[in-house]
Amino acid sequence: PGELRMVDKHKISVDHEYQRGLVSDKVKRIAAQFWWPAFGVLTLNEREDGTLWVTDGQNRHAAAMRRSDVTLIPCNVFRLRDLSEEARAFLVGNTNRKPLSAIDKFNAKVITQDEATLLVKALVAS
Repeated sequence: PGELRMVDKHKISVDHEYQRGLVSDKVKRIAAQFWWPAFGVLTLNEREDGTLWVTDGQNRHAAAMRRSDVTLIPCNVFRLRDLSEEARAFLVGNTNRKPLSAIDKFNAKVITQDEATLLVKALVAS
């Protein structure tokens, strides 16, 4: 299951050999709207030499790097066999996720009392 740890953000690396590119708008948005419950937990691999590498969460890590008030990041740390298994963790973890549909986003925004969403809901109801 990995080991949950609080990790110094400066001790986390990203292997660009298999990771997709950063999404700069996403990084800026996460940094600007930073909120721990939405940030979640990064998934890391601890390599044989003790270094820590992101297998999931590089955009969130990049956003944390932009914030002086974030120093430690909650992480689930694994000790995978090799780089191939690390890349597999990235691939499987990101392939099996499904983005939120428009209706899922809408329903959640209704519950959060988003003003524009409530207006749309009222218009549809009428």
